[in-house]
Amino acid sequence: MNQTFPEYAAFEGKKFQGTDFADRELHHVSFTRCSFRGMDMAALVTKGCTFHYCDFTFARLNESHHQYTAFAGCTFSGSSLFGATLIQCKCIGSTFSGAVFTGIEIQGGNFSDCYLADSDLRGLCLDDINFSGANLQNCNLEKAKMRNCNFSRAQLAGANLKKADMQGSLIDGVDMRQVKMQDTLIDVPQAILIAHCLGCKLG
Repeated sequence: MNQTFPEYAAFEGKKFQGTDFADRELHHVSFTRCSFRGMDMAALVTKGCTFHYCDFTFARLNESHHQYTAFAGCTFSGSSLFGATLIQCKCIGSTFSGAVFTGIEIQGGNFSDCYLADSDLRGLCLDDINFSGANLQNCNLEKAKMRNCNFSRAQLAGANLKKADMQGSLIDGVDMRQVKMQDTLIDVPQAILIAHCLGCKLG
């Protein structure tokens, strides 16, 4: 199906099954409560677009590129973001259950209140991202770079932070007692907060 997407166009409640999104460029297009379930969206480019409460379940977003795009309250369950690029995107309140992040590049952005539990984020560069209130339980973050992030109120129980770099990140309100840490790079303020969380007293 050859659907056109003029700049600043708006779509609401539309199911796009059969629409070809692969290799397209979308600029400042708005989608609200739309369905992209199982669609091939490889190499899609979005700039300044908004997706509110949209369904990307099992969508293939491999090698797609998104810049200053908002994915608010969206569902990416089982979707593939292999080799995708997200630059200063807002994914507030979105669900990524079972999503594939292999080779993804994320430059900053807002992932607050997102569901990322059990995600494999090993070795990724996740610097300067807002993860406040996000569910990161049982995530594999081994060797990930997470410098200058905001993890305030995030859920990290069972997360693997072995050899990760968290220097400069905020961890206020995070229960670190069940976080797996080994050779993890942290700074002095973080060390004090973790010590208090573990019931230690500094002499």
